[in-house]
Amino acid sequence: MKFTIAIDLGGTIIKIGLMNNGHLIDRKELHAQSSTGLKAHTPALEIAIDEIMKANQLAITDILGIGFSFPGLVDSSNNKILSTNKKYDDGSDTDLVTWAWNKWALPLYVENDVRLALLGGNSINNDILALEILDHCYSVWSSGIISMIHAFDPEMIIISGGIIKSGSVIMPELQSRINQFAWTPWGKVKLVEAQYPDSAALFGAYYMV
Repeated sequence: MKFTIAIDLGGTIIKIGLMNNGHLIDRKELHAQSSTGLKAHTPALEIAIDEIMKANQLAITDILGIGFSFPGLVDSSNNKILSTNKKYDDGSDTDLVTWAWNKWALPLYVENDVRLALLGGNSINNDILALEILDHCYSVWSSGIISMIHAFDPEMIIISGGIIKSGSVIMPELQSRINQFAWTPWGKVKLVEAQYPDSAALFGAYYMV
């Protein structure tokens, strides 16, 4: 049965997981400094991947490929990083596919970290990895909301879209994080669910005409 190497490139922590049949078999974490670039971290990634394989008595032939989660704009069709957001700024100049093939003769697939977090959240239930992915989603969503708060100083933010289907779970956690991290000396910004979350764009188009 084939295994997969999964890499989650965070700004301060890089996670490397050994996956099999939807289960996390083993994992390692590396301290990261995104300001030093992506290429500077590839030697440590090579060592960590080799150690995981050795610890689990795996050969290259046991590995199906490498999945790479990157915090930036990605062309997943060509497995290429297009642009970054002040993290790993040499990402667009780094050929990850060639790196993985030259080192292990393995295919590598790269995708945006948020998309992969959502994909993982929909396919994995009730285990440690699922909780980590959900926490990552909360971090991304709350960071975006907090950026808007600091830019526009609103008293209320309306949350819409598909995530509101799980609003009873998501909204309290987002509110808690915003209360903790948003700088609003005058008080707390209130999060509310849209009245018609699945039809918000239709209403927008209606009011535009």
